[in-house]
Amino acid sequence: MPGCLVPGCTSGYKSNFEKVHFFSVPKDEKLKEQWQIAIKRPNTLVSKTQVVCDKHFLAGDIIRSRQLLGPEGEVLGVSPYRRPRLAPGAVPSLFPWTEVISSDNDIDANPETSEVNLVPDHSNASEKQVVDTFSVNINTVDRLEELQVGQSSDVCLYTDTPANIINNLEALEANSCCNSVEVFNFEALLTSNMELPSSWMRNNIKYKEESLISFSYLICDMIDGKYLSFNLKEVIVDSKLELYTHILDKPLNVSPYFNVKKSITSVNDLEEYLRQVNSLKVCRGIVIPDINEYENSDALVIDKRNMVRRETCTLLCHSTQCNACHNASRALVRKRKRNNTNLQDSRSINKKSNVLSSKFKSHAKTMSQKSEASVLNKLRSNDVAKNQCDVVQEILKASHCKNSSGRRYSENWLMLCMLLYMRSVSGYNFIRDNNILPLPCVSTMRRNLASINTQCGFDSEFFEAFTNF
Repeated sequence: MPGCLVPGCTSGYKSNFEKVHFFSVPKDEKLKEQWQIAIKRPNTLVSKTQVVCDKHFLAGDIIRSRQLLGPEGEVLGVSPYRRPRLAPGAVPSLFPWTEVISSDNDIDANPETSEVNLVPDHSNASEKQVVDTFSVNINTVDRLEELQVGQSSDVCLYTDTPANIINNLEALEANSCCNSVEVFNFEALLTSNMELPSSWMRNNIKYKEESLISFSYLICDMIDGKYLSFNLKEVIVDSKLELYTHILDKPLNVSPYFNVKKSITSVNDLEEYLRQVNSLKVCRGIVIPDINEYENSDALVIDKRNMVRRETCTLLCHSTQCNACHNASRALVRKRKRNNTNLQDSRSINKKSNVLSSKFKSHAKTMSQKSEASVLNKLRSNDVAKNQCDVVQEILKASHCKNSSGRRYSENWLMLCMLLYMRSVSGYNFIRDNNILPLPCVSTMRRNLASINTQCGFDSEFFEAFTNF
């Protein structure tokens, strides 16, 4: 730790644990000479590597904050410095020997009020009342002398009355404050310390040759079994101190939920704006069991978080959903209910149709049987031969069968078919191949003929059966 340059001051020494701030000797040669004279070290040449503690400067010589002015000169706010600074032309003036110099003068100082009477004590009461009005604070006089050092001012100082001294002091203090205020710019924002909301990050980024500052609020989601981070909220400040606000990487220019700022004028202004953005609630979107079901919908969109939203979603809301997403959710719920109702109706309709179909088939079978019996009755009533009736009956039976194999034939029809086969095999095949009559297969005829137990000579039973035809 460096030690104070002033003789007799122990600030910065190991034996002194008091915490003070040190100011380096200025580089300006003229101002350095003034410091050399004020410190009273003629045999020691002060250099810029040496320091003087803040105990030897007036309170007005040390600038601990700055005023932020608007375009018309109005004061917008006050920003504290991280490190105190000296006013332009400030020279150390408070030393251990200043009390000795003051005691040598013929001035009666009041230790409680630090005021000096300019008139002796042997005056009467009326004179004392007048003299009290000319009492001047000794610190005020010292402050006036310090402000005159290193400044060129056109204010004329009159030492005849304290009123002139006080007026000149106020003018010099106003001039000094105006000269010490620095303009808030992007470079000051780059080096400033800010109080960010919880979970917010600050990054200095560049786009081409332009420097930017990004303030972002990150969240983490799991998509397709992977952890991914997204900027839920982001505020970007460019070199012109203009603001760009984004919600889920979408620009936010106008919002009914809060006032979107376009620029800032101080660090406090930016901190307050970040707190407002942090308090905003983001719409959660629409909760859908199957996202792929509505992937091709024109009214719904899927954001980078794999959340379904209404195309007109405002992204910000008062509760958990915006009005657009809330109305879309209700519409989807009603649609799912309608689909479930339609599915239940279709199932009940299928059951009823199956019952009606079975009834129709049974009635159709009954009608077919009735029609067959009526046809045979008409044939018999018209004295049609029995063999012809058998032929018509077999034709009707064959019409009900979809497959030609596996048919069941009556005994009379099989006997007629065997006689026809025995009479002419080629004629039998011709009638069967052209579907003129529903004749059995040739193998059926052979199997039936082979089943007859024949002996040598004529079969009397066969001839008896043959007599019927």
